[in-house]
Amino acid sequence: MASYTIGPEDVCLWYSDTHLRLPEFRKTLQRQDFPRATRTLLEWLHRYFVQCENFPPGKFPNQDCVRQLIEEFVFYRNSGTSRVQQKLTAIQELRLLEELCNHFQLNQDLITRHNVFDAFFGCKPGPISAADEHRTGALSKLVSMAIAVNCIPVLDCAAVLLHNQGASEATLALTRSLVEDYCTLIPTACDLLKNLVDSSPQFVCHLMSSISALYDVDRAPKKVKLPPTALLEVLTSWASKHPLIFIENFLNPPPNIPSFHGTDPTQGSPASPPPLPGPFPGLIKACVLSPLVLPRKTLSQTDVANANLKDDSPAHLLYSRLHLGILQALLSTQHKLKSRLSKSKHEELVSERDIEGVVASLRRLLVGGAWRKQKAEDVLDVTLDRLAQVVQVALSTGALHSSRSTLKTTLEGLPDNQLLCLVLQHEGAMQS
Repeated sequence: MASYTIGPEDVCLWYSDTHLRLPEFRKTLQRQDFPRATRTLLEWLHRYFVQCENFPPGKFPNQDCVRQLIEEFVFYRNSGTSRVQQKLTAIQELRLLEELCNHFQLNQDLITRHNVFDAFFGCKPGPISAADEHRTGALSKLVSMAIAVNCIPVLDCAAVLLHNQGASEATLALTRSLVEDYCTLIPTACDLLKNLVDSSPQFVCHLMSSISALYDVDRAPKKVKLPPTALLEVLTSWASKHPLIFIENFLNPPPNIPSFHGTDPTQGSPASPPPLPGPFPGLIKACVLSPLVLPRKTLSQTDVANANLKDDSPAHLLYSRLHLGILQALLSTQHKLKSRLSKSKHEELVSERDIEGVVASLRRLLVGGAWRKQKAEDVLDVTLDRLAQVVQVALSTGALHSSRSTLKTTLEGLPDNQLLCLVLQHEGAMQS
């Protein structure tokens, strides 16, 4: 017979009659002050997920009971079946983040650690519901703290969460919050982000993909939101310091751990968000299109007379450096890709669909020629040159596989560009 003593060593039999013992659980935790109640629940949850390993993958018994306890004694919110009398103060919220960081730091069981993290912060597909807003906010604060104190286990868990949730609203909300904390409110704090490439490359890889999705020009074509200069500096630093960060997800895939918040196929659950691609596609698009999207400096009559049409503003220079970093990263990944071809099925780092997406976005920007009112004529050449350079390097390194006829069809109708024509004529760089 299982023991029902409430304590860290004698934990209830979660998988049999937790739903019957829930009132007893709740009363026991209510008798404990914060943060002791949270600490006790964390111990219970650890044992719960250890026992869940005896079930088929994705099977989590008594989920509703677990969710109620998490809402009431981690986030101190009303669960719908019980009213929480204590609400956390700002100081207690900070203490909660410290408790969570300590818990994940000390938990050496990889699967259990990810399960607990997902149970706390995972969201179902679709828009962020009112019930999920506080968890999304807590996640942003926890990850921000983890960056500040270099808590790698939390960042690794966040990387898996970003991978599992794809380009969801929750993922973009987390990314937006981190950018605001480290690149907008305190731009000098961006050095902490730069250093993450060494300590948590998996998190950086997924964050780069999420940043690309957040600032994608196609998300709001009529009002393009540009990344802050400090963020461009971080991206450029990552690309130049650690070129292989672009394929970190390929070299070290995240663990395949079923989500506690998995959708129920018997219910009308929202469709899953699109997966986050690797960093290459989104950043390639951003660099190629940046000359057309970024505002240009006002040219003086002297500039025009001297043909000094080059824009050397910080954002333009950073995009140029980032573009160079992408080309160098494609070259750096060539050896790694070849060495792993015999071990696993190769997935293209840049697909034909990615190139088609860049070209489609470029066409939309060129429709009507509105950009010509504020852009110098050489801007389009810079854009097309960058596109040609990416295509050529991706083809030559094996990151992109495409036939000459397919590429010609994709690029057909773009304005004339000498470098792009040379790339299309160079048969040796392409598969026939």
